[in-house]
Amino acid sequence: MRLTILLVTIALTGCKGGGGSETDTEADADTDADADTDADADTDTDADTDADADADTDADADADADTDADADSDADTDADADADADTDADTDTDSDTDTDPGIPVVGMVLVNELLADPDSDVVLGDSNCDGTRDASDDEFVELVNVGATAVDLSGATLSDATAVRLTFPSGTVLQPADAVLVFGGGTPTFDGTGSAPWCASLPGNVRTFTTASGLMLANSGDSVVLTASDGTVLQNVQFGAAAGADQSLVRQPEGTLSPFVQHATVYADPMSPGRQGDGSPLGPPVLDTGMDDTALPVDTGPFFPVVGDLVINELLADPPPNAPEGDANCDGVRDSSDDEFLEIVNRGATAVDLEGATISDSTAVRFTFGPLVVQPGGVILVFGGDTPTFDGSNASPWCGALPANVAVVVTPSGLGLNNNGDVVTLTASDSTELDVFTYGTEGGNDESLVRSPELGGPAAVLHSAVPGAVGVFSPGRFADGTPIVTGPVDTGITPDTGTAGTADTASAATGDTGSADTSSDTGSP
Repeated sequence: MRLTILLVTIALTGCKGGGGSETDTEADADTDADADTDADADTDTDADTDADADADTDADADADADTDADADSDADTDADADADADTDADTDTDSDTDTDPGIPVVGMVLVNELLADPDSDVVLGDSNCDGTRDASDDEFVELVNVGATAVDLSGATLSDATAVRLTFPSGTVLQPADAVLVFGGGTPTFDGTGSAPWCASLPGNVRTFTTASGLMLANSGDSVVLTASDGTVLQNVQFGAAAGADQSLVRQPEGTLSPFVQHATVYADPMSPGRQGDGSPLGPPVLDTGMDDTALPVDTGPFFPVVGDLVINELLADPPPNAPEGDANCDGVRDSSDDEFLEIVNRGATAVDLEGATISDSTAVRFTFGPLVVQPGGVILVFGGDTPTFDGSNASPWCGALPANVAVVVTPSGLGLNNNGDVVTLTASDSTELDVFTYGTEGGNDESLVRSPELGGPAAVLHSAVPGAVGVFSPGRFADGTPIVTGPVDTGITPDTGTAGTADTASAATGDTGSADTSSDTGSP
């Protein structure tokens, strides 16, 4: 049918050509019987029967079932795993942060022995074992790390009452039980060549230093002050004329904050630099109570507390007048007696047994501890009375569940703390004064008093004066609300040497690389 119409069109077009003779013969088209019979164009059965146009099953006309068009599965099946599987950032296991040595806190590094007056005898007075007795060079101070963690003495200073005599060099890190001997001068020679009993090789945990111009310790009395690089006074030892007796002064028992005694009154020799007086290694004391460990091959304690282990860190004598602000024990009631409290922390390296220890004010014993063992870092809250309820039922911020290292005890008849000033004493069962907290009228300001710095500072300051303090008291926590943790402050002197999380170098998720649908319509006409 298409071909027939095309031919007719061509024929008609030809008849309209430009020659005059063509005009004459064109009339023939009118009389030409073909014109009448050209009804074939209408009756041409091709036109009627050409159902191809409608019935043409050629898929081109919308019914094209070619699956190439949208079924290209490349986009969904691209298995490139680069997109989210890079685990580099999460797998950095560098543990440097927790292993750095730290700045020591009060009580961790102590002056264990000092010699201000070397014996005049050439042997007995030669403390540094260099073969010469010298009144200045043979003076010494022995420091011991009695804590449970390494501490950094870099930049710390050793002074007498007059001036700084030594600044410790960078890298002076003491592991637990490590000791430092600081001599006035000379050339310390501990190799066994000296005839004094202490001149044998020192234990591996002991190192020596010498000052440039002497320690200058006065025989008649002086002080030895150890100050951390941040200015914290770690030890301030005062001694008198007992130092001028041709022998050292030594803690008794050693490794504690107990009083000094003349060395020869408890040991055979006049001194014992780098060792305990009986020749044993230096380190924290072992004072076992004999509790619960008799079947063990190694004595694990707990031990009797010694001076310096336990500290009264916070005290509330004057609870705020209204509830809930004054409800320190979180029992739902503000009471001027029941809500008084003391916070006691074991900053030592061993568990201690408080059974039989007492808490007193300036008037009387207010509480005697029953069986109670405090682990290193443990905290004891002693309330005046009632039923302390730290379970979050009280909305006050300090009333949530206490950290796991905190235990609570209650006195039967109150602590009796005076708002206008008092002296609170923690005393061991053997009558040793373990800690004393003295305060004045600042105790009557509707808030607690806290050591400054916490866990050992000599001063008591208002809770709100502590940097970062939250609220007016913080039973069982530091003043800023964080859990109480004993031990050194991390100096960060060890840089992070672990490989940082490797940046993602894998290609970004690869786009669809499946071939585009290039197939043409192949449906049959």
